[in-house]
Amino acid sequence: GRRRIAHDLRARGIADATGQLAVSIHRTKTDLFCNRVVDGQLSPRPGLGDLVADLRNCGTRIAIATTGSRRWVQPLVDRLVGAGTAEVMVTGDDVAQLKPDPEVYLRALHELRLGPKDVLAVEDSAVGLQSARAAGLATVVVTNDYTRDQDFSGAAAVLTGYHTAPPLRADRCRRIHRRWWNI
Repeated sequence: GRRRIAHDLRARGIADATGQLAVSIHRTKTDLFCNRVVDGQLSPRPGLGDLVADLRNCGTRIAIATTGSRRWVQPLVDRLVGAGTAEVMVTGDDVAQLKPDPEVYLRALHELRLGPKDVLAVEDSAVGLQSARAAGLATVVVTNDYTRDQDFSGAAAVLTGYHTAPPLRADRCRRIHRRWWNI
């Protein structure tokens, strides 16, 4: 996001006192990303589609809790997991504090009318894990190339992919959730 871009500019010795350069770079990056999404140039991670389909077939409620902007999150979700898949979508546009603050998860829980013990979060980063755990959620982390070396202490499970044996499906999510809460 803009904060990471501003931090990178400062690290490179580029003064951006008003933050306008960071805003401009972020806007351009978002435009390019949105174009790639709309043009179908991005694919879901292997196994994600199968997990979402299985959750839907089992009647599991699905929510998105991200601090990305709705401008790029909505087309990404629509393209990769299907429009209407998420019953609730809370984005960075809907909250005052971004992850690792738990606000995005707390708002999603409120909109779902569920308590933390009723939900399993799926995250991909240490910051996301911190946010979910601060909201009281059992959390599965599915790492990616950028996050695989981060500290995931406190996760209910850490996986290297959705498709790794055994693949992450609704029944495995239920087992992880039950084991976390000792149910």
